[in-house]
Amino acid sequence: MINNTILVSNEQTELNNGIIREIHQVIPLPTIVSALQNDLDFSIFLQALTRSDLGDYYLETLNHGIYTIFAPTNAAFTALLSELGYANLNAIPTNTLNDILQYHILKFNLRLGDFAGMQELITLGSKPLSSNGSTLIDSQGRIANLVTTDIQTTTGVLHSIDKVLIPL
Repeated sequence: MINNTILVSNEQTELNNGIIREIHQVIPLPTIVSALQNDLDFSIFLQALTRSDLGDYYLETLNHGIYTIFAPTNAAFTALLSELGYANLNAIPTNTLNDILQYHILKFNLRLGDFAGMQELITLGSKPLSSNGSTLIDSQGRIANLVTTDIQTTTGVLHSIDKVLIPL
């Protein structure tokens, strides 16, 4: 199965440079939300975006419009919980979590090739974030590396990062 919905044939044609398998429908581009849902390494980030005290705000927002998401990996969120001294995601105060989540979202589509040297990016929460294209630097000088870039979706682009960014 592809994206838990598209059946892939067991039959294959082997070529000298790869394998061809038949699928039973065209693979549509995902939304940002479905891309996050289909990658287990973003499960904690997705849990944060869907935490009950935040309502459906993030799911509704990210499914309508064009955004850039800097999605921290599960390891990044685990490190953040340890760094801040929280036992789990639910222990992070709502306002703090909301500020952190908004700091990972831009209101436009920004692919890696669009970066031109060091630049300041304004996040969904209207707070500045610096980037040189391969790293992001938060307001506290913490550096997050872009791990996987340019996952294009119908609602924007997704980049994975190895550290959770924290605004002032």
